[in-house]
Amino acid sequence: MNILQPIRDAAIAGAPMTYEWDLFVSRSIHHPLFEEHPRLMKAFMKLSVRAAFALTLAQAEWVAWRFEGIVDISDILHRIEAGYAALVDPRYAVLPTPDEPFPDDLQNAHGPVMLARMLLTSGFEYYRQCDAMDRAQGISMALLARHVCPDNAKFDKWLSEACKRCHAQSPAMDVPLVQQPAVPRELFELADDWDPATASALQDAFVKGLDPDTNPYLVSVARLRQLGVMSTPYSRP
Repeated sequence: MNILQPIRDAAIAGAPMTYEWDLFVSRSIHHPLFEEHPRLMKAFMKLSVRAAFALTLAQAEWVAWRFEGIVDISDILHRIEAGYAALVDPRYAVLPTPDEPFPDDLQNAHGPVMLARMLLTSGFEYYRQCDAMDRAQGISMALLARHVCPDNAKFDKWLSEACKRCHAQSPAMDVPLVQQPAVPRELFELADDWDPATASALQDAFVKGLDPDTNPYLVSVARLRQLGVMSTPYSRP
């Protein structure tokens, strides 16, 4: 999965870690007082469950790539990739809660990455149940990305535009996931020539390019058959 162009342009990978990180900071991001972030809450409340989870995934990319070259980000990238596949069908992914021992070194890097992975798990669980609580995980992911990114202005500008495009593509609606409009990863490139009519085709193409043999969070074709999925999602089963 290649880095999104806005993240590449922000040049955040491997930047010095000058932010504060401890249990208090982690908890304040994971369980924020939403009245402290009214604009962010309002923006997420305007999104469908599918759009909110898609935006959560894209924000997680900001967190992951920020630590490239500092700690191993392969696991969180695999989780994000599987999450994007789940936007087509939640049965394509399994995102368990990370439970490995917390490293003693570089805790101000491992801590945010661990929190991002936990938010992906909870966000996915709410998403697949079509529960609007997935918006809360998106808000926390936004706070996390903003906290660790060395240039808040670049992230804030991207997030503002991403929220607008998500709202235009898939606004809040009280319908099952299958009826909610597609929100592909390409939307978050924020390209000027973005065409909403291509959303479903882009999502399908993304999944076709995935390989469950190289990503432990993608469900195998054999298992999908057992779950009643008859179409073959990947080009390499």
